[in-house]
Amino acid sequence: MKYFSDEKNRQNLGVRLHIMFVDAEELGKFGSEAFVQQFLSERNSKKTAMQENSLGMINLDTVAGGDILYVHGPDSREENVKNSPGANVSQHLRDQIYAISQQRSIKLKDPSQQLELHPMFEPNGYKVGETGDFSDHAPFYKKAKIPVANIEATNFSVYSPAGEYDGYSMTNNPNAW
Repeated sequence: MKYFSDEKNRQNLGVRLHIMFVDAEELGKFGSEAFVQQFLSERNSKKTAMQENSLGMINLDTVAGGDILYVHGPDSREENVKNSPGANVSQHLRDQIYAISQQRSIKLKDPSQQLELHPMFEPNGYKVGETGDFSDHAPFYKKAKIPVANIEATNFSVYSPAGEYDGYSMTNNPNAW
């Protein structure tokens, strides 16, 4: 971020870069909803400038707290798609970021640099490498209809107190609890 805060470093970027900070989506996705709404308010039954020109949205969510650093795409299960008509549930941005992390880990000869795709734990649960709409990426793929990727540190193999593999417990480390 510091690099791109200098105007001369943005000159060859080729795209407009928005860096936003929002907090506590557990209380509501107020900041990300407001950001998306600001750009959608100019709509007259056509795509807005944000929708036309956005390559995607990358959400960095709890990137330091869990055992494993994952990259997710949006939930493409039929139920979610039915409840959010027109939502952009493409996995393309997730797949690009995942591929870059693979290349980086090979180049650095360090497997820890590779992001993970969580497996499917429950028969009707999230598909491999997909996550729900409970974080700040949701308004971007559901309302603005742009591609998203969600990066977070957690551990989906921890069976939570809620009785499911939901990623909320984040770690097997006994010192965390």
